[in-house]
Amino acid sequence: MTTRISEIERIKKEFGSLDQINIQKYLKSMYSITLKPKLEPVGQMFFKPKQVWPFDMAKQICEPFVSMVSIDLSVGDGGFSNVSLCTIKGLKLEFVMKVIKRIDSDVDINDVASEIRALEATSGCKLIVDLIYAGFNKLNAYCMILEYASGGTLFDHAYSGAKISLQAWKFIGHQLAQALQYLHSKYLSHGDLKPNNVCLTHKGNVRLFDFGKSRSIETPVVISSGTMHYNSPEIILKVETQSSPDWWAYACTMAEVMQKEMVFDDPDDNRKKIYKKIVKKPPVVTISDPMAQDLFQQMLLKDIKLRLCKKVLEHEFFNDVSNKPIFVPGKYVQPAVESEAVTCSRNDINVEGICNRQLLIFPNKSCLERFM
Repeated sequence: MTTRISEIERIKKEFGSLDQINIQKYLKSMYSITLKPKLEPVGQMFFKPKQVWPFDMAKQICEPFVSMVSIDLSVGDGGFSNVSLCTIKGLKLEFVMKVIKRIDSDVDINDVASEIRALEATSGCKLIVDLIYAGFNKLNAYCMILEYASGGTLFDHAYSGAKISLQAWKFIGHQLAQALQYLHSKYLSHGDLKPNNVCLTHKGNVRLFDFGKSRSIETPVVISSGTMHYNSPEIILKVETQSSPDWWAYACTMAEVMQKEMVFDDPDDNRKKIYKKIVKKPPVVTISDPMAQDLFQQMLLKDIKLRLCKKVLEHEFFNDVSNKPIFVPGKYVQPAVESEAVTCSRNDINVEGICNRQLLIFPNKSCLERFM
């Protein structure tokens, strides 16, 4: 115990007063003789613990970075997480802080680990949101800090009356397909693709996010359920597969936002009826453009052997796709959401499980320099 206390004191001394911490001091400390032996690189952008840390040590190393974070507007509050806009002292852009409300089971920890793994693996893809930090916040709750794509989600624009042309949707669909291809090249699925999980930047470029249902697809596996309206037949029938459910969900997502109507729906949101439609009924695709109609019909064939999946970008629909955004949304005004600060309780957050799985990610110099 004495050794550990002195070690924590050395860490505390290395960072100095949290009131005085800045990006330069943070980076200097992370590369110091005190901290560097405790860290190992993850790709080109991050550090993670070299060994399992006890919670009090993890908290001490997390505190300096989160002390530079200022919470602005709460923009989402659900059963699983709270999402707020935030700024980081010394960095130019706004970011998003996602605070996880409950991690008390192996399933919860696996979902968090899956999201971290996907964000680490795709840090080189400009069409997928950047992870900045994952660890404990000032209130000891577990959080992730991510790039903020300020142009709104596809859901926001599809149902807000925004005028988006066929060519603009074509560009968005092309970028989204590229993002999926990159993710699949890392042998990972998304697992919950839908209009709410695709954002645009203020300039109109795609950013795919929310990877809590991502899983390894290096070999065929039974993919767990995402959001029911976008589940493929093989998910419902529990058939082993790889990337096909993501491409099914892609077609459901893009067709929905283009026609402003779900492809498989029920007025009462009855799961059994929706699943019966997915497995047995033809998709509702009302888009008038014949090439778009053909693309989605091919992507929504029930027989996985006949379905268009990996060669989506070779379809004629994308022959004349623009090389730059056509729909430029600007900054989407997020409505404020009432929420309470999320604190950490041993009953709600398994902090030992988080530490044992080493789900702590710290930005290195290369990561932060992109935003300075």
